[in-house]
Amino acid sequence: MTGDAAVWVDAGWDHILLEADRRLAAIDPDYEVHQVKEKYGGLRYYCSLDRHPEGYRVIAEAELEAARSCERCGEPGEIDRQTPYIRTLCPAHREEHHFDQQVCQRLRTR
Repeated sequence: MTGDAAVWVDAGWDHILLEADRRLAAIDPDYEVHQVKEKYGGLRYYCSLDRHPEGYRVIAEAELEAARSCERCGEPGEIDRQTPYIRTLCPAHREEHHFDQQVCQRLRTR
């Protein structure tokens, strides 16, 4: 991955990004990462190979794996749509996220 790429994901998806980077570099060692982020609980991976058939497949597989992995720890997870901020979380981090959202909601209503 290029050093100046914008990467905004939690550590739980690091293994997914590293594997996608390894596979994309095998397709084109000079490929460029433009942006990697979480959006609506899903992984978004924008790079110079996202329109290349093999690159697209690698990215689609990484996005699918991220949709089943907790953003925080990498354990099996699901997309949580129960709060305004959609995340992919394991049960333990989902409970923590709901608590944080409840606290924020109470503070906003004061």
